[in-house]
Amino acid sequence: MAARSKRAIYRGFDDGWQQAVELTVAPVLFVFLGVWLDAKLGTRPLWTIALVLFAGAGSVATAYVRFQARSAKQDAGKPWTRRAQRAAADDRDTA
Repeated sequence: MAARSKRAIYRGFDDGWQQAVELTVAPVLFVFLGVWLDAKLGTRPLWTIALVLFAGAGSVATAYVRFQARSAKQDAGKPWTRRAQRAAADDRDTA
């Protein structure tokens, strides 16, 4: 196996590992923060639920934005994107 293809495989593992950690660590940390806040303030499940939802939404939004950026980079110059690029150029010319 060539060194270049091995690097691509390892980079894929690194990206997958990074996303897995980001999707799990942030909500877990926010659970602990929510439990601590609930214990201090006496609002039993309120802060835990709110912070878990906040962390989950943030993690999913981050994963989505990164996916869109990676897809746009990989699709650049492909036949299925040329029509959209041509339309955008036409819109700029008419503006």
